[in-house]
Amino acid sequence: MNWLRDTSHIGLELTEREIRMAQVKKTRQGYELAHAAIIPLPEGDKDNGLIARLIREAVAGAKLPSRVVTAVPGSEVLLRPLLLPAMPDEELEEAVRHEAEAWLSGFQGDKIISFIKTANLVNDGVNMQELLVVAARRDGVDKLTGLMGEAGLETVAMDVQPLALARCALLAGRDYWGQRGRVETFAVVKTGIATTLVTVIHHDTVRFARVIPYGSLAARKVVVEVGRSLDFCMAELGLEVARVYLAGSGANPKGLGQVMVRELDVEIVDFNPLKLLAAGTSLPEEKGSAMAVAMGLALKEVN
Repeated sequence: MNWLRDTSHIGLELTEREIRMAQVKKTRQGYELAHAAIIPLPEGDKDNGLIARLIREAVAGAKLPSRVVTAVPGSEVLLRPLLLPAMPDEELEEAVRHEAEAWLSGFQGDKIISFIKTANLVNDGVNMQELLVVAARRDGVDKLTGLMGEAGLETVAMDVQPLALARCALLAGRDYWGQRGRVETFAVVKTGIATTLVTVIHHDTVRFARVIPYGSLAARKVVVEVGRSLDFCMAELGLEVARVYLAGSGANPKGLGQVMVRELDVEIVDFNPLKLLAAGTSLPEEKGSAMAVAMGLALKEVN
């Protein structure tokens, strides 16, 4: 998977409380954060007209590109690993849709289904392909695309938050991982108010991703579900996570991180991507932990 590509767009993550925007440029020294901003949303009901206006004003004020990569909200997405016999690409899409029907039965509404190839394996002498299947509600995708259009932006790609998080970790964090002592398999966990993102990376490849429907206000549930995710990776994928990088509003040494250390018996390291890229932004460094998804969206490869 080639994560490296110059960018001429912004990454935009819309959360329950904030609009997060980033622009990343490639220089001879690597990637540089050219712009980062967090725009608070007012409390109470938030209509699309207000959100579109705030985005439009922020983009115009910073003279940012009108092309955007954004991410479907976690509540509109399901992700699941899938193991299939090796087959030609033209047959693979139909096989994925057939297999996905069973576990998508409770996921209401018209769905967009895609996948990424994560590994080639041999199981009892049979060549197999490991995939990560992504299903998103079409209605959620259409609404978000419409909102970007109302803000005067062209949506050039629609991503999902866990994969954007992984992209940020792999690109922004290459030097950082080496400083900590390289490990074959690590997880990046990002907490929000209502959801938590989990992605597991093995040899620079995403092998597992999940959106947990609990956030930093339900720390105990988050820890339980993160533990279940790590157990699944060990039992089903044969991956033992050696380290967890923690980002987001719940990532603090005296909070969620300490609970994870105690309950999961795994090394926990704070992940703040703002420290890892040369920052052309006035955004306070303590806000950097929340910017991982927006930065990953800004780093996405687009045409």
